[in-house]
Amino acid sequence: MNYFSLGLMGFIVGFSGAMLPGPMSVYAISIALKTRLANVGLMVLGHIFVEALTVVMLLFGLKLVLGSKAISNILTILGGIGIILMGLQIFLSSGMAKLSLEPKVNFSSGFILSGIFLTAFNPTFPAWWLSIGAGLLSKAALAGLAGVVIFFFGYWLADLSWFSLLGFVAGQARPWLNESRYRLALKVLAIILIGLGFSFIKEL
Repeated sequence: MNYFSLGLMGFIVGFSGAMLPGPMSVYAISIALKTRLANVGLMVLGHIFVEALTVVMLLFGLKLVLGSKAISNILTILGGIGIILMGLQIFLSSGMAKLSLEPKVNFSSGFILSGIFLTAFNPTFPAWWLSIGAGLLSKAALAGLAGVVIFFFGYWLADLSWFSLLGFVAGQARPWLNESRYRLALKVLAIILIGLGFSFIKEL
């Protein structure tokens, strides 16, 4: 897999995960409505800080096993299956997805610290990184350190793009992001994710 494909894959996976409603979405909307859109980037910076530490720790852990082709293939297969299941879950639940554009939180802890807190204490965070995340990292690591950097650059660019777009829409162009468009976007991303998951496994 070339570097462009890795970066694009990271962007698609990152975008699909960022689009799911959750505390980060609520916080991004609240930031845009109550302060400045630029502060959404600070929240994402805190989010990236936690994920970057996770990537480094996983990379050192995986370094012990990536020398084994069999283990690397198992991680890739598990990552592919995880992406397929995530795509199916997003597709099946997209018809009921709701996205509130009302401000609901305060900012006393600071934007970067809040991004760190919302990421580190997300109950789905450890499970995702030990399953799908490890598989993605294993795949990217086949292209060396540059492959890992490019993949996660795409992944984190997706986070920044989505949360910034969400904040902009909430603050400036709210009527554009209605529920039907949001649900359609989730369906399209879900189908792309399922295709990516199968391509993971097919390449082995």
